[in-house]
Amino acid sequence: MGKEANKPKGYWKIKENCRLESLKFTKSSDFAKFSRTAYNYSNQNNWITEFYSHEYVEYGHWNDIENVKTEALKHRTRGEFGRKSYGAYESARRNNWLDIIYPKNKKSI
Repeated sequence: MGKEANKPKGYWKIKENCRLESLKFTKSSDFAKFSRTAYNYSNQNNWITEFYSHEYVEYGHWNDIENVKTEALKHRTRGEFGRKSYGAYESARRNNWLDIIYPKNKKSI
């Protein structure tokens, strides 16, 4: 995905235009990287969480050990868990759940 094409003035102020542009990217970070202007307008108008709702969890989601366990099952090791699911990992660390989820006598799930 190369440089953004020039659009008419005010084009990105329209939510639907930003939404259609966001559909080109599976991750919001790619949207930000490759379509900066559309991303900025979307972010300023709080549309990012709507466009990329699959990337966001509800506030307090990681305070439930069952949610953290479910996320941890996607990863073989503590290290992988920490790298790929930082929020869930940090909640497990803060709540002293890491030894419950990844017992030390077991190297991987």
